[in-house]
Amino acid sequence: MKSGTRMVMGLARRRAGLARGWREVAPDLADEFHRILPGSRVYAFGSAVRGDMSGGSDVDILVVSDAVPAGALARARLKVRAEEGAGLPDCHPFEFHLVTEGEAEPFLRRAGRDILLIEGRRGLRRARETGRIRIAANS
Repeated sequence: MKSGTRMVMGLARRRAGLARGWREVAPDLADEFHRILPGSRVYAFGSAVRGDMSGGSDVDILVVSDAVPAGALARARLKVRAEEGAGLPDCHPFEFHLVTEGEAEPFLRRAGRDILLIEGRRGLRRARETGRIRIAANS
């Protein structure tokens, strides 16, 4: 096997390991987003929460805060700050969706009951949201 192929396979294995262990990494990500955007709410949703991830699946992370900037470049910079602060490698399975309160509803509606509120190192809780009213129960 050529060295380039070995390197790509190694990255893929590392990414897959992070995807499988997303629940261990997610609290650090939430803590980092809470540091960067105080008062933000951080959620995991999608196939990771449902438990039906495939080999190429990502882990969807929704960050809701009215402090999220409007521009795509400014949002990208926040994502990079969080990735670096949480110690993520360049190739990781997390897909960040940074939205304001007004932009959150489509994500929350699409997630349905398959959404977890990530409270940093305090843990993850099953959460359901309707508009701005948060209804959360321990899972």
